[in-house]
Parts: sequence; structure tokens; C-alpha cells
Amino acid sequence: WGAVTLPTSVAPDGPKGNERAEMNLSLQLKSSTAGGGKQADVFSSDMHRDVSACLTPLGVDHENGVLAGPYLLDIVAQDMVTHSKRIVFEINSPHQYFEGTQQLTADKRLRHRMIGRLGHKLHMVNAAEWKKLSTAAKMTYMLKLQQTQQDENAKDERQKAAANTSRSPLPVLPLTS
Repeated sequence: WGAVTLPTSVAPDGPKGNERAEMNLSLQLKSSTAGGGKQADVFSSDMHRDVSACLTPLGVDHENGVLAGPYLLDIVAQDMVTHSKRIVFEINSPHQYFEGTQQLTADKRLRHRMIGRLGHKLHMVNAAEWKKLSTAAKMTYMLKLQQTQQDENAKDERQKAAANTSRSPLPVLPLTS
């Protein structure tokens, strides 16, 4: 009852070797240690691992491979200003584009749409932009993405607070006979 079984893949691993096998092993580790309070990261690609490695020295608390419906969200970061909010980064790696184009594959676009319908707002990290950046520029890029969403979340919270104060109850009128 406590076991998780992943179906064996029909297609062989890609030209880079055993990426799929590593991901399956990471997912099994994550599911087997979930009850023990430990975390295991599940990376969808080398670029995903690179983005996560940029967030760690910035002090951004995040988790890789968070379950959301039938999908694993790439990176879910803690909003450091509004602690009740989370920031979801979606990594669009080079292998998720049609060959020679900047158009995402159909299954990746479907994934984005379905995760959006689950109520998550995705912040895209695209391969074309990512490859051009130096290591320092990558850290700055991720910090700007994080900061922009934190500012947006703080603004939303201020608007909610203002709306709640404007809905304060009416004063009680004294009863007169």
C-alpha cells in the first residue's frame, strides 16, 4: 500500500544517456522519503538543475518537482515578503521546442494550460534567453523574476486589505420606539 510504482518507459533514453532513468529514480526517492520529512529534488533537465542552482545562493527557499494534479511543477519558491504565497517557475528547456524554432511543443503548451487551470501562475524561464546569459547574469535574471512576483503579491495583499477595510460593517442604529 505504501509503494509507488512507475511504469517502465517504452521509448529508450535520449541521446544524452539515461536522463529519464535518473528522473524516475529521483521521483521514486522523493515519494519514498515524503513521509520521513526529507526532500529529494526532481529535475526535468540540466537547465532546470542550473536554474535551481542559481536560486540556492540567492537564499530563495524553493523545492523542485512539487506535485500539482498529474504534473510535477518545476520549481516552487517561497515568496520572501508575503510568506503565504508561492512563486512557480516553469523551465522551458531546449528539448521542449520544435527543432529550429522558438515554438514550444504541443505537450508543453498543454502542460502550461492545465497547470494554469489548476490555479497556478507560471513564470517562464526560456532556453533561448537562458543560454545567452553569463553565470552572474543568470543570478540577476532569477532575482529580478523573484522580486517582480514578490512585488505583485504584496500589491495584491494590500488591495485585499483595502477592500476588507472598505467593507467594514455599518454602525448600529439605536432602536427608537
